[in-house]
Amino acid sequence: MSVQMTRMQAVELCTAIGFKTASKWNKDRMLRKLMQLPDMVEDDGLEIPEDVDGHDRLQQLLDDIHKSDGNITLTRNVEEVDASVADAKVDDVKEEPKKKMRAPSKASKSAKNAKVEDDVKEEESKKKSSEVESKKPKNVGKRSIRNRRYCAGIVLREHGLEEGITEEMIQEVDAMYGDSNMVASKSQLTDAWHAINGFVNG
Repeated sequence: MSVQMTRMQAVELCTAIGFKTASKWNKDRMLRKLMQLPDMVEDDGLEIPEDVDGHDRLQQLLDDIHKSDGNITLTRNVEEVDASVADAKVDDVKEEPKKKMRAPSKASKSAKNAKVEDDVKEEESKKKSSEVESKKPKNVGKRSIRNRRYCAGIVLREHGLEEGITEEMIQEVDAMYGDSNMVASKSQLTDAWHAINGFVNG
């Protein structure tokens, strides 16, 4: 089963289950989070809190993601699609059949080259993300995800050591573990950071 959803739906879902900074994530990070949800539902019994607006709709979306086993596609928001279709119709009306072709300006060439570079970078980013996912052990999420220290290791793997310990990282460990205790999450995150830093840089 494959699940298609807009970025707006993804942000709403992730915010509802405790990822308060979801609106700031880029597409790759959002996909990585969404692909972790089936394991969190399977192992932790993750559900949408009853007091969340749109509970039934979001719970159904979470159930679909669980059944998809991580096969998720992010599409553009509906508003963006409608706007692009409207722009295309306006361009069709304004176009003249016998309009002379003009040589592209330097500015348009630069913009085109920049777009090509962005497309290449996006493809490379997708490739790296795919390689990381393929290297993940198949049974990692089903072994010890209830351990808060294990959740701290997952968060550090995604953020790296350079940021140190941030409030966002603590919140992610708390939400992933499913039992709110910011003090315990910060403690486990700090211990994990020192352990990994000593192993890598010691």
